[in-house]
Amino acid sequence: MADVYGRLTGEPGVCLATLGPGATNLITGVADAQLDSAPLVAITGQADLERQHKESHQLIDTIGIFERITKWNARIVVPEIVPETVRKAFKLARSERPGATHLELPEDVAAEPAEGTPLKVQQATAPEPSHERLAVAASLIEAAQRPVILAGNGTIRSHAHAELTALAERLNMPVVTTLMAKGAIPDSLPQALGATGVAGGDRARQALLQADLVIATGYDFVEWSPKHWNPDRDKRIVHVSSMPAEVDASYIVAVGVIGDIGSSLHGLAQQLTPRRTWAWEVLARRIRDEQECMPRDDRFPMRPERVLADLRAALAEEEVLVSDVGAHKVWVARASAVSGPIPASSPTASPRWALAFLAPSRRAWRGLAGARSPSAATAAFA
Repeated sequence: MADVYGRLTGEPGVCLATLGPGATNLITGVADAQLDSAPLVAITGQADLERQHKESHQLIDTIGIFERITKWNARIVVPEIVPETVRKAFKLARSERPGATHLELPEDVAAEPAEGTPLKVQQATAPEPSHERLAVAASLIEAAQRPVILAGNGTIRSHAHAELTALAERLNMPVVTTLMAKGAIPDSLPQALGATGVAGGDRARQALLQADLVIATGYDFVEWSPKHWNPDRDKRIVHVSSMPAEVDASYIVAVGVIGDIGSSLHGLAQQLTPRRTWAWEVLARRIRDEQECMPRDDRFPMRPERVLADLRAALAEEEVLVSDVGAHKVWVARASAVSGPIPASSPTASPRWALAFLAPSRRAWRGLAGARSPSAATAAFA
């Protein structure tokens, strides 16, 4: 629940557990939030400080366990440091790249009186992109014959979906999204080639395989490895993100535009010339033809595309479709049309995740976020 709360609102969700087995039961959910960039703060109990030097009931190295699956974790040893540690936990959880943090609270420290007030919230902001890097990126894109935009979850996290859509429409440039970025561009636009994220031969992946330059916006390797769309390691890559690119042999960056993603996309749109011809016209037409045939597919047993087309037609604009993880989530990502950003999107193919969330529109996101008042813990510490 804390993981999903963080995805829906962009603010850290809070989960609490007792010491020992209570703390270890949080591991899968905390690791999920960390890998999927969902802001989360986990607070666990611990044995009294006076018995931590010896074997004791339910005493385990919680700090050591959570070190590998969080951005930061710490033990509260005296009440006086509570305002600082809590503020740091929340600040790091929501800062790019968002993820999980952990605080350990020994029982004897928890029983002591505490004074003070929460420290003032200091929101971190992404810097503006370098004009020089934007110019280099623009020149590379202008020279490309078959450029494609690959939008990742960071595009939605940074609220850059409007700038992405404007860039694609102005330049007449195709957009492929990862599963977690579905909704970063409306599926109804001709430039939207759909979501991809598996090693199979879907048409969206074919566009990436045929591209000579990929503009990767808000993309990270946890979503989908670059070896699946750049197996020959021959594509020029323009990395647009709030953070430098991870090192990968299939992801050698020609130029990195680091800073606020929305500002970077807007800056590129201003420097690039709209394209009259489109190398992906045939591929896009095939994708549209398949989508238009879905509601009319009367084969039996029923095809997944028909089921999802009927389900989507029955859903109101503000309603949400929830998918379990597995191969069927790929069908949901491909065949369920959306018109806006998805705060809680589909996970990767790893069995570590339990649920995928797909919302039809941005209005659904706002409605969901508004319907849930912050938990007492979040209101107290955020």
